[in-house]
Amino acid sequence: MIAALRVCVLLLLGIDLASAEPIKASEDMIRPTNPPKPANATPSSGSADQLRALVEGQAKVLKIEKVEVKEEDGGTMLTASVSHSSAEPVAPANVKILCYFYEKAKDGSLKLSSEKTTSQWTTPPIDWANKGTEIVTLHNPVNPNKELTYAGAVVGVYYRNELQDFWSAPEALAGQFPLQATLRSSSPSFDRIPSIIFIESYKLLQQADQAVKEQDAARAKALLESVTSNLAKLKEHHPDWEPLAVDHLLGSVKERMDGLK
Repeated sequence: MIAALRVCVLLLLGIDLASAEPIKASEDMIRPTNPPKPANATPSSGSADQLRALVEGQAKVLKIEKVEVKEEDGGTMLTASVSHSSAEPVAPANVKILCYFYEKAKDGSLKLSSEKTTSQWTTPPIDWANKGTEIVTLHNPVNPNKELTYAGAVVGVYYRNELQDFWSAPEALAGQFPLQATLRSSSPSFDRIPSIIFIESYKLLQQADQAVKEQDAARAKALLESVTSNLAKLKEHHPDWEPLAVDHLLGSVKERMDGLK
């Protein structure tokens, strides 16, 4: 059945899972429409400390291991390593990386960069399954306005719209422009392209098969439950999208769940 399902996936999406391109974050994931507002007129670490205390006091699925910043002639390149920090499998559809680049004017004031930030995951497939750490690069071009210079950046990692971890340099920048602890999404994540949700569910199923081979029944069960949840929401939000393919995948999940009993 899994072979037939794979053919179905390839026909639907026209891609080979083994050689899929890196997931590229959309612009609104990298720099939301409503950037953080200054907490006060001058940089302060107070808000950053409070936010750090909040993050450290909750169970986390993802964590920022390290961030490297390189200033080049063409702009600023930021490379962030995001690790999986819990036993809960990661559903890539629920991950958001928010990055804000800031610039300083001659009068010392700070402003959000108006240049378009581009990003790319460099470690496909992006699933935190075997590697445990995924790497994303973010590039902010040089502002043609020579009176503005790079002043720093703030990066936040969210899972299911909850802040997991953050990084800022200089550190006080996260106090002046504090991140939201919880994102308010204008639309549910399952309102996006259904084929992406389907392929991510299929990849989770593959991870479950690998967990079974490794005799890790607990992980396999958790992954299969994630697939079932994702597909249920896919059917709810997109009831007319390839119902036969979705039901076929659900049937494969049920077979595997029965085999774990």
